[in-house]
Amino acid sequence: MGYTPHVLVIGGGVLGTGIARDLVIRGLDVTLVERGALTAGTTGQSYGILSSVAQFEPLGVDTKLVMRERTTLQEIADHCIENTGGLLVRHSDDSAEQFEQLQSRLDAAEVEYEHLDGEHAQDIEPALSSSVAEALRVPDVVVDPLRLTVANARSAHSYGARIRTHTEVTEIAVEDGTVGSVTVEHDPSPAGPRNRRHSDSGRQSSDSVRSDGGTPGRSSSGGPGRGSGQSNKSVPGAGKPQFRQPEQPSVEEIDADYIINATGPWAREVAALAGFEVDVTLVAETVLTAYGNPLETVVRRWMPDKEHLTASTTAVSRGETVLLGSTRREISTPEEASAFPDEVERIRNVVTPLVPAVEETRILRADCGVRSYPDVETEDGCLLVDHGEVDACWGMTTVIGGSLTTHRHVAERVADDVCAKFGIRRECQTDEIPTHDSEVPHQDSDRQSQSGDEYPVVCECQSVSRGAVRGALADEPSTDADLDEVRIRTSAGMGHCQGGRCAHRLAAELYPDYDAATTNDALDAFVEGRWEGQRPALGGEHLRQAMQTYVVSAVTMNRTTPDVSLVPSKTDEVREAVDDEERTTSKNTVGLAGFDDGQQQRGRDSPPWGERPI
Repeated sequence: MGYTPHVLVIGGGVLGTGIARDLVIRGLDVTLVERGALTAGTTGQSYGILSSVAQFEPLGVDTKLVMRERTTLQEIADHCIENTGGLLVRHSDDSAEQFEQLQSRLDAAEVEYEHLDGEHAQDIEPALSSSVAEALRVPDVVVDPLRLTVANARSAHSYGARIRTHTEVTEIAVEDGTVGSVTVEHDPSPAGPRNRRHSDSGRQSSDSVRSDGGTPGRSSSGGPGRGSGQSNKSVPGAGKPQFRQPEQPSVEEIDADYIINATGPWAREVAALAGFEVDVTLVAETVLTAYGNPLETVVRRWMPDKEHLTASTTAVSRGETVLLGSTRREISTPEEASAFPDEVERIRNVVTPLVPAVEETRILRADCGVRSYPDVETEDGCLLVDHGEVDACWGMTTVIGGSLTTHRHVAERVADDVCAKFGIRRECQTDEIPTHDSEVPHQDSDRQSQSGDEYPVVCECQSVSRGAVRGALADEPSTDADLDEVRIRTSAGMGHCQGGRCAHRLAAELYPDYDAATTNDALDAFVEGRWEGQRPALGGEHLRQAMQTYVVSAVTMNRTTPDVSLVPSKTDEVREAVDDEERTTSKNTVGLAGFDDGQQQRGRDSPPWGERPI
């Protein structure tokens, strides 16, 4: 038996999990690390169109390759995919010349399409406006990027790969022209690397403890502080439960024979840990999630300024929602990515003339993702930077670019390259082996509802049962006590209330396995993540409803924080706080300032209540 190389893949997005899957199926020893939950980087903000090449910007991309990969994904991951078809439309106000250039581009790329006048386009998609002058019918397919990423990870795990989430790379050792060990910090707690940004703006850490043993802003009657191991309250029939202790933060070194840096927008920062420089172009894209789905197909308006703003159906059933987007702007670092209220209006102003029903839809959230592109054109939109060749330092490759559609092919390229470095000849099989279904199995629950139903619904918006939640918590690979992992696997909290009426139920499934402090920390992190996308999207009546939901949470569940106070929004002192830039920069609080910033200029009403920084 020969030696089996150990490959460390850094990055838990669709590309990183695809690379791990290819390598482990070929028989290599694989470890994948991701600093947050799977998909925590960018795919969660994607509207998930498997490209028909009609919207591809990199002109050097091989169109036949893209179409072949789209077909392959339909065969190996059909549970994540819906064949909706698509329409590229021209509004009567748009340039006819630009639209003719688009058709010439599709002809040159040998993309199949059907030219339709406006009336025939409305027959295919009744939600279209009568102002649509013409359209091109293209074979668009949509995919759920969250489910696809989890499916890749599950498949890799089933073949023996170690999938370690909430594990951040902090140091990469280099010695004598070779990349050595990698130091990682594993912090599975809800306040770990994924949520550090929420505590950077003055909010007291969840690890801080009051003198009476409780966490700040909460009563200690439900349980003692972190690490006590026992509850002050007994569970009927069980005496005093012995709480399951969550994994503690730890630091370790991973000795790998080769490293793949597949961190997407963070590729530059990870490469810098080893002293390498890579050139990456970063583009921030804001996508809106709206409640109410008037569309049956993907609708795309081709803009004369080449900014593609898209209205599309969700890839897989996630409730009655429609995704709208996106705005695009170049940024210098991933940390600059943030959705702004004006982007919400820009997207609606472009989509509404095509689909009038969008005007009446409620915008649930605005998420800003980041895409990375290489500075050179390649046939698959991806560049492999071998640092052994570029920096004369063997042992690491950085992957730049790629797409949701081409990720399997890029993973094959990476695996071919790694195997060649170790003299291994094994053919790729990921184009033939189906991915694992990313639906989590229902777990039997020993806790029943009052009606005796073994699987009561926990999230009404998305029809997620208790059994599905417990199945997600027990799923491999996943991290214990992370409610965001539950969201990714079940879509709980992604409906029209955005977790406002179900977050506490999700957290309740952690208790009594975990103590009150751990459960509260998990709830805090989940709720803050849900609010983050809602802030730039809210205004008027929707803002009132959101703040009423927040007031219910703050008052009935005692979820206020030490550095804010709840006050009527009409008071002069709150309006002064809104105008004070130094007091409105925090992204950590669900504050009146955060909601009203930029909204008042458009004459929108303030909510009845809000938070005032203390």
